[in-house]
Amino acid sequence: MENNFEKSEVQHFISYLEGIINRMASNSANCKNWLLAIIAGCLAVQPSVQAVVDKIWLAYPIVGLFCLLDSYYLGCEKYFRDVMGDFVKKVRMNYVSMWRACISLRKERWAMMWSR
Repeated sequence: MENNFEKSEVQHFISYLEGIINRMASNSANCKNWLLAIIAGCLAVQPSVQAVVDKIWLAYPIVGLFCLLDSYYLGCEKYFRDVMGDFVKKVRMNYVSMWRACISLRKERWAMMWSR
């Protein structure tokens, strides 16, 4: 019996998912960096400490929006980690082909997504 992990299509699909996961993680980190830069820039423009204290409430919507964006990226990262984990499980169970593993994975994910 041949090892399914040695097939190039399986390795390509796993590296594709790893690329997506890495992109989501870097987007999340960039989101935090941008938030700090924008808030620091907005507060640095104020002429006095009292002006900063008076206008600090302007930062709340910006922080909220970036928190939502960061949560989205982290949620996508977790979703694709789960997809990769399920795919690896199916390959370890020696499915006949990658195509069959992908189709069953899509059906399960689709059913799980609409059952919530």
